[in-house]
Amino acid sequence: MWRVWWVVVGALTLVVVEAAKLNEKQTKPRCQDMEGRQRKVCYERNRGYTALMYAIDRNTTEVFDILLRAGSIVNAVSAKGLTPLYLAVDLGNEYIVDKLLQKGADPNTVSTTGVTPLHAATYWGHQNVVEFLLEKGADPNLQEKDGFSVLHKAVYYNFPSIVDIFIEKGSRVDSQNKKGHTALIHAAEGGHTVLVDKLLKAKANPNLQDTSGKTALHWAVLKQEKEVVRSLLKACADLTIQDNRGRTVKDLAKVVRVKNKDEDLKKKVEIIKLLADHNVASCS
Repeated sequence: MWRVWWVVVGALTLVVVEAAKLNEKQTKPRCQDMEGRQRKVCYERNRGYTALMYAIDRNTTEVFDILLRAGSIVNAVSAKGLTPLYLAVDLGNEYIVDKLLQKGADPNTVSTTGVTPLHAATYWGHQNVVEFLLEKGADPNLQEKDGFSVLHKAVYYNFPSIVDIFIEKGSRVDSQNKKGHTALIHAAEGGHTVLVDKLLKAKANPNLQDTSGKTALHWAVLKQEKEVVRSLLKACADLTIQDNRGRTVKDLAKVVRVKNKDEDLKKKVEIIKLLADHNVASCS
């Protein structure tokens, strides 16, 4: 009995000490490298963390279990609107995520920037966590302050299987962010032909315009994504739509700049021909 008591006291003391250390370093950023992604993410530690939040942030499962059994508040909110669930999702710790959801953690809490746990799971490509959250009632149509939905993120970071999940769960495929970008526009601009085809199959509108007046086809032409252009033409994308500068896709195809003169010039010519030869009657 006494051994158990001292283990608990020791664990809680460790959390308190770690919390004190972290509070002294509030402005020190923590950085994470994402394997397979050419970027580094840094963020500052937030004030207002509870002991449970620190245990999760330090990925100490044993301490987390002790605190959870002791009745820690699972829906506590930090100064920036982060919850224990958000932190667990960000780390991709499926065990902690599952435990928090079992204890009634709200999957739809929103941070000060409008980010939900589902956004965080999607950002990192944590597919199992995405499924956990959706099973517990996470809303796939909530948008961040910049208008990004989870479907936008799944497409932007090219996670086809997660895109499938969101489409199946009723994500609005034509949702637009603050710049007017749809998931289809992101897929077209990124050259993700597989995602373009998935979205078109889900009845995404190829003719929606962003705030610059461009459609998915405009972006595909600008980025010289020939196969995306082909898919959009087959889906009846409108060639007559003009952007805010009065340019149709045929206009853009002629003036787009090429970097690699041989390869890119060939692609440019092929796209111009695709547009010129397009027969509206052949689209579906």
